[in-house]
Amino acid sequence: MRSRHFSAATDGESTAGQQDVNFGPGDEAAETPSAEADVAHEGAAQPVESIDAAEAVEEAVESSADSSESTQDAVADEATGADEAPDADEASKKKSLPPLNPVITALRADLAKKDEQLKSYITAYKQATADMERQKTRMERDREKQADRDRMAMATKLLDVLDNFDRSLDSGRNAGAPEDLLAGLDLVQKQFVEALTELGVERMTALGTTFDPSFHEATGMVPASGEQRDQEVIYEERTGYRFRGQLLRPARVVVASRPD
Repeated sequence: MRSRHFSAATDGESTAGQQDVNFGPGDEAAETPSAEADVAHEGAAQPVESIDAAEAVEEAVESSADSSESTQDAVADEATGADEAPDADEASKKKSLPPLNPVITALRADLAKKDEQLKSYITAYKQATADMERQKTRMERDREKQADRDRMAMATKLLDVLDNFDRSLDSGRNAGAPEDLLAGLDLVQKQFVEALTELGVERMTALGTTFDPSFHEATGMVPASGEQRDQEVIYEERTGYRFRGQLLRPARVVVASRPD
């Protein structure tokens, strides 16, 4: 507003200067109301500008408040989104996992079946091995027993030969046979006994012991005399033998008896 007023005044002055017009006191007075009007007009324009500024300030405040609320809402949404993001990621990962291949599933089932079969085979193998070991031990024991029975049968036959040899040797001594002959026969008799011993045969000593029906076979009883005890073996008719701790042949003996 002022710029227009001042420009008009300047134009008037330039025109007055060019026309050489002189204004008197009356003219100055006439000009004064125009200046007052301009001042009044400027005073009226200032409240309008103040109202516009106030409205602008209010709009700025409201805009700032709206911006602050928008910022808070954005921060809250971001926090909520940050909390929900892991769950969403996990859900998306689960959804994104591809299904198992049917071929792989079938192979796994077949592998489990084969594993069970292998375990059953191993158990059966161990059981069969244990049974075979027991059978082998039983067969070895039976074979050894059979071998012992065969040795006992052979030793029993040889004992009859040894008995005849012993009787011949005793007869030669009683008949006064040459000592050289008796010594030779005695040496053969010892070798024969050693051979039986190597087979497991051992001679039992019955003379002077107490009668035992488990190892002795009594052929007669005579009254005890002197220091002889009751049931004492005083005479041995046939020697008894054992085979590896078992009775091979009982001894035939005569037993002394004392009346009560």
